[in-house]
Amino acid sequence: MKYALETNRLETEKITNEAIFMLPLGSLEQHGPHLPLGTDCYIAEELSKRVSAKTENSFILPTLPFGYSWVWRDIPCTVTIKEKTLEELLKEIARSIYRFKPKALIVINGHLANKTALKYVARDLADEISLKFFYFSLPEINKFPMDSNPSSLTIHAEEIETSLMLAIKPDLVNMSLAKPEYPSEPKSYGVSALSLGTLSKSGVFGDPSIATKEKGETYLEIMTNFILSVLKEEKII
Repeated sequence: MKYALETNRLETEKITNEAIFMLPLGSLEQHGPHLPLGTDCYIAEELSKRVSAKTENSFILPTLPFGYSWVWRDIPCTVTIKEKTLEELLKEIARSIYRFKPKALIVINGHLANKTALKYVARDLADEISLKFFYFSLPEINKFPMDSNPSSLTIHAEEIETSLMLAIKPDLVNMSLAKPEYPSEPKSYGVSALSLGTLSKSGVFGDPSIATKEKGETYLEIMTNFILSVLKEEKII
């Protein structure tokens, strides 16, 4: 396992066409009063490290910290880029990596709003170059055991993300401020420009108060094993 930012030219010249490149992808946006703005980045980075630790000849690229965060655009310090911009940026990165004849490029995404862009990137690249490109997104509540009662809006700064951060960066989590909020879901949500940013007072969608470090470790293990199982099935590892 090598980190691109720590690698010199002599080391990079030893990279063969069997190298697996990993790109952590996150966002810079609010995650309630109890979690840091970089939550999605920390989750993506940790998953990349765990997958890479069990993968030979892997190379971790610098985390891409900006994503499609339109719904929080009015919250101070949010940085959002257009979905099309994100698509083009990811395709440019993929084209650069492709020059080195890698075994695969794997994007590990900690911000669900980036997932649509990733889907179209994968499809566009498939028509353009013979790069093996995979993308994995977290969190998705239907993949994990939860103690709360998940709804369609149990998706942000809640039990899963808070548990993950307790396992990854506990010093950045303030559980005394972790309070549940289940915003109502108007009928116009999902069929208009009405966004999450206008529905929640705290920025939380779900119950972070029941998060634990142990749950976070379980979630990380589930996702790591899933990614590895896909890569094994596709004969990448």
